[in-house]
Amino acid sequence: MLTLRTKAFKRIVRIFLVVFVILFVCVPTLGVTAQSMTRNVEVEEAASQNDTTTIIDNSVITEQKQATEAVSETQSTVQKPELKVEEAIEVTEPVKSDEEIADEVIKGLWGNGEDRKARLTAAGRDYEAIQKIVSEKVPSSPKQTTQSQSYTSSSSVCDNPLTPSMGVKYFNGHRETWYSQRVLPGTGLKIPGRHVASDGTIRDVDNYIVLASDLSYAPRGTIIMTSLGPGKVYDTGCAYGTIDIYTDW
Repeated sequence: MLTLRTKAFKRIVRIFLVVFVILFVCVPTLGVTAQSMTRNVEVEEAASQNDTTTIIDNSVITEQKQATEAVSETQSTVQKPELKVEEAIEVTEPVKSDEEIADEVIKGLWGNGEDRKARLTAAGRDYEAIQKIVSEKVPSSPKQTTQSQSYTSSSSVCDNPLTPSMGVKYFNGHRETWYSQRVLPGTGLKIPGRHVASDGTIRDVDNYIVLASDLSYAPRGTIIMTSLGPGKVYDTGCAYGTIDIYTDW
């Protein structure tokens, strides 16, 4: 009888121990494990969120970079045509008409005679066409005068001849100017009997006034009536249609 009671008591004690272990050992351990698992899940979720944020941030940075590059390319594309236009403006020069070139010829900018012809041809211009325009704008080449060679500076052919203070005069279909031997000695000119007349003009042995002209307008040796009297062409270097009178003024 005692043995049965002892066995029953031992069973009760074992059950109590099992319950005790379950309540005070296993349950707290399970709680800690559950908390640990919960924390791990939270950490993983936080890490996932960080990764997602990083991906989003990287995506935003990438999009911003791509947008910046697109704007730069657009600006570059817009600027390039402007540069091409500027280059085209710098390179392109207006082509002068034959009329404009003829005006430059009359001013003496293209030289004289064969030199003028060569320069116009080298520039791709039609020499004959331009010379025709020049001839239409400027009176024809002067004819040699038949006046006596005994003409002296005391005679007068014009009431208002060229003077040092006048500078320019239009007479007998041409434009008269003067240049001085004090500035251009003219030692290379072959002027027989060269001397200074009473009116201050430089003359030759036959008393002709020494003149300079465009050689295509009046070649050397041409005798021309000027406002100061008859002269002879010895020199060149002035504009077409202009007679330059050699003086000692």
